[in-house]
Amino acid sequence: MRLSTILLLFAVQLAVADPASGPASPDFSQKADDYLKTELSAERFAGSVMVAQSNQIVFMKGYGLANRELEVTSAPNTKFRLASVTKQFTALCILILQEQGKLSVEDPVSKYLTDCPNFWSKIKIRHLLTHTSGIPDYTGFPEYRSTLMLPWPPEKLMDHLRDKPLEFEPGERFAYSNSGYFLLSCIIEKAAIRSYEQFLEQFIFKPLGMNDSGCDHFETILPHRAAGYTPDGTNWVNSAYTDTAFPQGDGALYSTAEDFFRWYQCLREHKLVAPDSWKAMTTPVKENYGFGIAVVERFGQKMLAHDGRCNGFTSSMRWFPSADIFVAAFANSDSAHSGEVADNLAALLMDKPLRRTNESTMIKLDASQLEPLVGRYEFVENPAIITTVTTSGDRLFIQTADQPKLEVIPRSETNFCLKELPAIQVTFWKDASGKVSRLVSQMDGVGHEAKRLNESDPSAKGK
Repeated sequence: MRLSTILLLFAVQLAVADPASGPASPDFSQKADDYLKTELSAERFAGSVMVAQSNQIVFMKGYGLANRELEVTSAPNTKFRLASVTKQFTALCILILQEQGKLSVEDPVSKYLTDCPNFWSKIKIRHLLTHTSGIPDYTGFPEYRSTLMLPWPPEKLMDHLRDKPLEFEPGERFAYSNSGYFLLSCIIEKAAIRSYEQFLEQFIFKPLGMNDSGCDHFETILPHRAAGYTPDGTNWVNSAYTDTAFPQGDGALYSTAEDFFRWYQCLREHKLVAPDSWKAMTTPVKENYGFGIAVVERFGQKMLAHDGRCNGFTSSMRWFPSADIFVAAFANSDSAHSGEVADNLAALLMDKPLRRTNESTMIKLDASQLEPLVGRYEFVENPAIITTVTTSGDRLFIQTADQPKLEVIPRSETNFCLKELPAIQVTFWKDASGKVSRLVSQMDGVGHEAKRLNESDPSAKGK
C-alpha cells in the first residue's frame, strides 16, 4: 500500500484568500536559491525545480545529488519519477481520444474492458477520471505491498479488481483510487489500438517537445535518471523497487524540470485539445478534483495542482492561471517536501508568507496527554483499512494497515504531523463528551477521515 493512498492525498489545502501579487521582484532568484539551500542542508529537499512566469523561465536549478553512490548532482535535465503527477497526462489522453471520436467520457467502462463484473455496469469513464467510481485502490490490497518488486501485468491486476466489491455507488462520493487511473490506461490502449506509452509519445510528448519524458522502465538505460532514496534514521538507503512494467496511468511517468516548462506552455495556451476539453479537465467535480488535477484556491486565486509520491520520489506542480505562474518541484527521496517547496517558491514570487513545517513549531506532550488518542480507527472511505495509534513513553505512533509504524509529533494536544514528512498532518477530533472520536489525516488538502472503533463493541474486535 502506498502511504500516499491513505495519508497523502494530493489535492491542495485551501489558504486564506488575499490579493494577488504583481510580477516577481528583482531578487527572486537569490531568495529562491537561499531558500532551497536551506531546505537542502536540512535534508528536506534534494532535486530539481523550475519556476516560470509570463511564458518565461524565471528560475530553474538542481540541488543535491541525483545519485549518492556516484556523487552525481541534480540538474534541470535530471529525470525524476512523477508518481501521481502522471494522472493529468492520462486524463489528457482520454480527452484527446474523445476529440478524435474514439470514446466519450460518458461511455461505460465495460465498453472497453472485458469481463467486467455486473456491479461495474454503472461506472463511466468520467467516474474513473474523478475518483468517484467506487473501485477500491489496488495499492491498499494486502497482497500489493508484499509483491511490489514483482510484475503485475494488467490481466493479474484486473482479476484482483473484479473480485473486490465497490466501496460506494458510482458518482456517490470521492475516494482517491489508483485503480481508476490504471483502468484508464487500459481503456486508452483499447480505444487507440496502441500502447499507452506509444499514445503519450505520439500525441503529447512529441507535439510539446517533451523529449525527456516517458514511461519509466527499470531495465532501460536512461541517461540522467535520478536514483530514489528513503531515510533510515540519520542515514539514507536505496528505496524499494516498484515494478512499473504494465500500463500504469496512475503513476508510471518520468520527466524533468526542463520538460515541465513545455507542459506549462501547454496549459497556458490550451494546446492539444479544444478549450471545452480543458474546461472539463479543470472543473472540480467532488473534493476539488477535476480530471487528473486538483482545482483549488491559493493566494486568493485559482490554482491547478497535483502532488505525487512513490518509493524514492516525490513530485509537485502548481499553476496559477491569473498570475501566470507555474512551479514544478521534483525530488529523489520519498520524504522530501516537494509540495511545500513548490508552494513556497510561488509564495516567494508573489511576496507571500512561506509555509513552515519544521520542528521548531512542535511542542512537548507527556504520556498522560497522549493516552486519550490511543486506539484503532477505521477509514470512512474504506472501512477495511484500520489505523492503529499507540504510544511509547512520551512518543506517539501511527500505523495504517501493513505500513511501517511511523512517529507523529505534536503541534498541539490534538494536531500532529509525521516526523519524517511533516507536510502530512494528523488531527484528532473530540465528540460532545470530550472523548476523541475520529482522526483526519491530510497533506495539502483533501483529508481522510477515520472513525475510532469502540473496542468494547464485540463487532469491532474482528476488524
